Amino acid sequence: ICTVCNEELVSALGHQAGTAATCTTAQICTVCNEELVGALGHQAGEVATCTTAQICTVCNEELVSALGHQAGVAATCTTAQTCTVCNEELAGAFGHSEMIDVAVAPGCESTGLTDGKHCARCSVVLVGQTEIPALGHQYNDGEITVEATCIQVGEKKFTCKVLSCCHSYTELYALPTYTSTEIFDAAVKYTGKITAYDSSGTERTFGTAFVLSSDGKIVTNYHVIEGAYSADVTIDNIKYPIVSLLAYDEVRDLAVLKIDATNLIPARICKNPVAIGSTVYAVGLSKGLTVAYLQGNVVDGKRIVNGVSYIQHNASLTQGYAGGPLINVYGEVIGIHVTGVEGLQNLYFSVFAEELDHMEYGTPTTLQDLYEQKVQAYQEEFDALTSEYNANINELQLKIADCQTNINNYQQKLDYAKIQLRELSPICPPELMQQYLDQWKNYGSTAEAEQAAQNDWLEVYNGRASQLNRDISAYTEVIKDYQSDISQYENQMEDLTEQYVKDVKALQEKYGIEQSYFL
Repeated sequence: ICTVCNEELVSALGHQAGTAATCTTAQICTVCNEELVGALGHQAGEVATCTTAQICTVCNEELVSALGHQAGVAATCTTAQTCTVCNEELAGAFGHSEMIDVAVAPGCESTGLTDGKHCARCSVVLVGQTEIPALGHQYNDGEITVEATCIQVGEKKFTCKVLSCCHSYTELYALPTYTSTEIFDAAVKYTGKITAYDSSGTERTFGTAFVLSSDGKIVTNYHVIEGAYSADVTIDNIKYPIVSLLAYDEVRDLAVLKIDATNLIPARICKNPVAIGSTVYAVGLSKGLTVAYLQGNVVDGKRIVNGVSYIQHNASLTQGYAGGPLINVYGEVIGIHVTGVEGLQNLYFSVFAEELDHMEYGTPTTLQDLYEQKVQAYQEEFDALTSEYNANINELQLKIADCQTNINNYQQKLDYAKIQLRELSPICPPELMQQYLDQWKNYGSTAEAEQAAQNDWLEVYNGRASQLNRDISAYTEVIKDYQSDISQYENQMEDLTEQYVKDVKALQEKYGIEQSYFL
């Protein structure tokens, strides 16, 4: 335009557009630099994350840098470390570091543990240790520190056998008591039959003896071997000849003999006071046949007669017990049987075991030195007396056996009659009833037939029952008669035995011998 008149001289040339506008730059005229198009501005893409930036979707320019991870709890043996924002694993789990937990052996009183494992890092138990119960003390059989007797308790010390322990305790103990069977089983090992012989080797007398020491000392009554030419003793089924007489006392009626034997089982001797009422067991030859025992109680624990101490008891000593041991409940020999008290029922004496200490041991001698010439004459008469006695007893025993056989026979008849009576029924048997029904079917009703059958049967039943009851009564009476006969025979046997004892005593007085075949 003219500067004077403002007339357009040359028309406007128009803008010359430069580089197109971008996110951050405008488009300007290349001639006049006037902005033709403003900057477009960024187009933000996805939001920035821990590992990726936010960029412009147009120009790819980074608008927001990557945020970076936010580390969570540190990694452990079993868990990884992750980003608290994106949960991406930043550090893997380490894994456990195993450490052995060594087993602990249990003790007597302390418990033990088995092998186990735990993590050295986190201390987590991987294999648990199991508790092993305490073993308990393993005590020995005990050492006696104070010996128990039949009148006082003892003391025993028990020590644990485990070397690392050695715990100990003491315990009071009493001598064990034994049953009659246990006492007898032990006694037969040291008790046996002693037999005396005359000069011809004929059995003259016998009694009971028992072992005093393992080297062959034997105790019996003096009167058992008085006047014998020789003797032997059977201990535990072995027969030993008597070698010598070591000591004897006529007043105490004791003799200590010797046999050639070793390692015998001796009786245990108790010389302590004996309480009244104590249970005792008398062991000896029952009627000279086998070793047996009788049970009784002490009546007087120490009765002195003619300066000798005796134990008075009520164990009913029978023939053959003389010289045998009187034993207490502890299995100890407290006396040696001698004889009963004349005129007093069920009272018997045994020499107190303490009297063995008063025996005087001189030069050993033989039974032959004590042998007396009159023994043979005594023996002959005694044998005759014994033979007659045995014959009479045998005869009575045969009669008793016959009675018992008859009793058995009649008992069978009695039992059979009772069975028949139990099986007999007042109800008419079916086969008989049917016969009546068949016979009456043309003459009367069924009811009449049944009634007639039942009535007739009751007559038969009553007759049979009466007969069976009479038989049962008769058989019972016969059995009673035989039993009465047996009782009479047994009484006769007792009378014969009583008379036999009197005859033996008379024979003893005749020859001045104070011993009998049954001792």
